[in-house]
Order: sequence, then C-alpha cells, then structure tokens
Amino acid sequence: MNNLYQLKPEITKEKILDSLNQEDIYEHYGLKVVLGQLVRSPFRSDEYPTCSFKWIGDMLFFRDWAEERPITCFHVVMHHYNCSFQNALEYIYRDMIEGKEGAKERFLSTDNKQKPKRKSKQDKSLIQVEVGSWQKEPVRYLKSYHLTSEQIDKFNIFPINKVWVQGKLNWQYSPYDPAIGYYFGKDERGNQKWKIYFYTRKQYRFIGNTNRINGWIQIPKSGETLIITKSLKDVACFDIFGVPAIAMQNETTIPYDYIIDELNSRFNRLISFYDFDRTGVINANKLKKLYNIPYIFLTNGKLGSKDYGAKDFSDYLKLKGKNDAKQFLEQFLAKL
Repeated sequence: MNNLYQLKPEITKEKILDSLNQEDIYEHYGLKVVLGQLVRSPFRSDEYPTCSFKWIGDMLFFRDWAEERPITCFHVVMHHYNCSFQNALEYIYRDMIEGKEGAKERFLSTDNKQKPKRKSKQDKSLIQVEVGSWQKEPVRYLKSYHLTSEQIDKFNIFPINKVWVQGKLNWQYSPYDPAIGYYFGKDERGNQKWKIYFYTRKQYRFIGNTNRINGWIQIPKSGETLIITKSLKDVACFDIFGVPAIAMQNETTIPYDYIIDELNSRFNRLISFYDFDRTGVINANKLKKLYNIPYIFLTNGKLGSKDYGAKDFSDYLKLKGKNDAKQFLEQFLAKL
C-alpha cells in the first residue's frame, strides 16, 4: 500500500477524466448509473428511490435529494475509501488504470499536447430506436387505461422493437419485457429525444435522453384549467376528458419560475395532481408554497383520509372506468 503515494506520473482529475468514462468509475465502486429515473441511495437506508443522475456540462452528477448538493464519481470513491480527494484519484489510478494496458496508454497520452477529445453531454445521451408495429401486450396495456389512437397519435406514443444506447443494442421487444416509446422530437444536432417506458418492470423502468416537458407542445394556447402531474401517461389520461396537463420528466423536478409564469398567463388556474406518497406530497407542497398552486390527491385511507384504491389518476381510470373518473375529476375541479 505504501507505493500508492509514490505513483508516477502525476495523477490529476483532468487526466483521469480523459482516460476513463465517469459511468465506469461510478459502477466500478458499486453505483449503477441509470439516467432518466430515480434510484435508491447506496449510502443509506432508502425505502423509496430518491436519487438521480444528471449530466451538467461534461460532469455526471449523482444527486441524493435528501442531501444539500449533488456529488461526482470522485466523491463516491472518497466515500468508498474514506479518503481525501487526491487519495481518491490515486485509488482510481491503482484500481482502474495501472496494469491495464489500454487505460494506462490513454492516461499517459494525456501528457501530450494533443489530448483525446472528451465526450460531450450530447454524445453521452445518444438513443436510437427501431419503431415497429403494435404488438398485443402494449396494445392491451394502453387500452386498459382507455387510451385510444387519438391520445397515442397526439402524444407521440410509439411501439418499439429495439433500442440502442451509445450505439450498443440495449433492449429488444419481448412479450415478457415489453416497452412503449414517448417521442419528443430532435435536438439542435438532429439527435432524437426519447423516453422508453418498460411498464411491467419493478426497477429500471425508463431509458431517456430528454428533459423536455411531457405534454407541453400539446396544451392549448389558453384555457380554464391546467394540471401539473407526474407522468405522460397521466397527461394522456386527463386528455380523454378534455383537461390539459403537463408533467416534468423527473418526478422530483419542480418547474422553473418562467414556466409557471407562462402557464399563469395562458390558463386561469393551475392545479397539481401528484401521488399521495412522500415524493408527491413534497412536490405538491413546494408548488403550493412557491406559486400558490392548489393540489388534488387520491388519498389512501391514512390519517383518516378516504381510500380511493389508486395512487394516480391513470390507475383510478383503469380501476373505476371512464364514468367514475369523469365524475371524480369534475367534483374535485369544482371544489378548487
């Protein structure tokens, strides 16, 4: 262990980043990188997924929303070894570069003036999709929520055969692991923006490369009421009853001031409709505190509340049917 502190050549953060992918560093030290969805913290007891990964510039941050600030892959190594930042760099060199021919070659090449080009944020999020024909499983799934071709076409919902991430085949259709794709157009480089939803999985249910707001381009120019909810599925279900809605890509994301200002200029009132769980209640209270937006919940019987038997509007629609869902929505909107 003593020679760990005498490593040559000089080890710096920049040289490490030019030699290794940040995702590989996270995963080498036990933290699987999943973009576009919440994950559980490996550092504490986390009953519900409350953490997320996000690219900011050319750094991949891990955010535990129970903590004040996000961390990088280097902080994960510091936590793993209970060491300083510089020692973490030396451990990464020892564990992932020294003795590994390709990695060490890249590391040594960083001493040259012509350094390898680091991948940009756009490169990191390349998703390619093969759109197919509708199979029985996804059709049955969408019909169970009373969604028709009108909502499917309006919200750009597609049947998916295959998904590639960073040029590697990540998934292909199986009736035992089906998926549907939400398409959000292209970015300024011409890359397609997708959110792939694996609706039968318990974990790792999404692959996505966009932060565009669900339902934003479909809402009317103006109207009486707009609902802020948690998913595109709920947005599409509200559309069945002629109620416009939006949802952020991440369940924990609160809309910026300028988004709320624009919505207030277009609609007479905004209402939040999140799940009656820890994350949903926190979000609803934040919107109430920041922007004075009232909220609706499908309560679950706790604390003396009514038990609706469903966690969100789409599940209530599936469980109770269109007539009950319409009546519920009309009653609650009339009260607010």
